[in-house]
Amino acid sequence: MSEPQYEKLIKNEDFINAVALEIAKVPKLQLLILESVIKNVATKEDIRELRLSTKEEIRELRHYVDVRIGDLDKRIDSLDKRMSLLQWVLAIGFSVLSIILTFLTYVIASLPK
Repeated sequence: MSEPQYEKLIKNEDFINAVALEIAKVPKLQLLILESVIKNVATKEDIRELRLSTKEEIRELRHYVDVRIGDLDKRIDSLDKRMSLLQWVLAIGFSVLSIILTFLTYVIASLPK
């Protein structure tokens, strides 16, 4: 049967009614249709397994995220300590520079003219 013939047959209401009536009369045909459709239906057990695997994946992702956040916290703490050290070094450096400049200013001012 070609595609156009098939489409024409499907659109024929008499044919559709005859098929529906035959399905209603023949239990074996109902069973065949049901078996072909049921393959695509998820059971409660399928859904339960999917939920469990999804929960496990979420738990693993949460653990991964927690570990990564912990690593980032450590890195931020390390950077904070380095910044604090850098602030002290700069403060001491500017203090020493200020003392040197003050001393040089005094020496230059006391030179004979």
